[in-house]
Amino acid sequence: MKKILVFILITVVTASFCTHFTFAATKTKSISDLQKEQKNLKSNKNQTQNLLEQTKSQKESVFSEIEKLNSTLDQVQDELDKINAQLEDTTKLLGDTQNQLKKAQDEGDHQWQTLKKRLRFMYENGRISYLQVLIHSKSFSDFLNRIEYMSCVVKYDQNIFDKIKKNEAVIASKKEEVEKEKQNIEVLVSNQVAKKHSIQSAKEKKDAMLVKLSQEEQKYIVQLDELEKSSKSIEKMIRLAQEQANKQKNARVYTGGKFGYPVPGRYQISSGFEYRKNPFTGKNTEFHSGIDFPAPTGTNVVAAADGVVVGASYVNGYGNAVIINHGSGYSTLYGHNSKLVVKVGDEVKRGQVIAKAGSTGRSTGPHCHFEVRINGKPVDPAPYLKK
Repeated sequence: MKKILVFILITVVTASFCTHFTFAATKTKSISDLQKEQKNLKSNKNQTQNLLEQTKSQKESVFSEIEKLNSTLDQVQDELDKINAQLEDTTKLLGDTQNQLKKAQDEGDHQWQTLKKRLRFMYENGRISYLQVLIHSKSFSDFLNRIEYMSCVVKYDQNIFDKIKKNEAVIASKKEEVEKEKQNIEVLVSNQVAKKHSIQSAKEKKDAMLVKLSQEEQKYIVQLDELEKSSKSIEKMIRLAQEQANKQKNARVYTGGKFGYPVPGRYQISSGFEYRKNPFTGKNTEFHSGIDFPAPTGTNVVAAADGVVVGASYVNGYGNAVIINHGSGYSTLYGHNSKLVVKVGDEVKRGQVIAKAGSTGRSTGPHCHFEVRINGKPVDPAPYLKK
């Protein structure tokens, strides 16, 4: 049963971390390399800061343009409201004028019918009418007065008819003017609506641009924050490296002797210092820069030799990792721990517990990923290990 469990552990533990080497490589760089990296970071920060300032300036400019467009849009809307009000008044006036013209036409028709009836009656009964007027007249002067009265009635009807027709012509002319005015206002409304749509379209484009610039601004802010953190981390590394350099002047020098095993009593490995298939995809061949020792979660992980802790944090790929500087360019790395029990700056002795085994980071099962590096370059740990 134990053999089966060991076999399962061996087949499921992780292994390759050559693509996640940033932390370990950085921690073992020389002071001059770190200073160069710090200089590059400063240059990147300046470039990003310039891009951020440019983006902010563009954003302010676009925002100002949007405010102007909003102001113009309000003015255009006010003008459109006024023109629509004029159109409404003109439409009402046109309706009133049409009613007046209809009324005048009806009155003219009525007056003309009345006049025609009287003229027809007088034409058809002219002699009788004059005879009746003569018979009923009290005197000759009364007769003349009656004749004159009849003529006046006819003239009166004619005058009224003429006035009605003249008024009808005036109203018709006014109606034509109002119709032309309405057409002109409708053109103004159409032009104003087109102008409004044009401004709205321009504003929508500016709004979209503002959103894009805001996103870029946030991206540069995040980048600056990350660069600032990296810069501070590099500064810390430089200080630590300088401190270690000063300590090592009077400290013992590691001569490349044997390292102790990182997991006491566990010498079986699940993956060596070699090229192999990706344990997750089983397809791509990749280089495994260390040795994996299967161990249950919580198992003690110890320092392979005396040294100073220069790294103790979570690292992409490696999970919770510890890096120990042993002097003379030698360093060791312990990855995928469930818990770290040392911190940067701690001096540790060979066999001292530094972490608890686990499966954090890019891992398929609990184990200790162990690396040996000389001047930052990974080497096969096997020749350096001694029980």
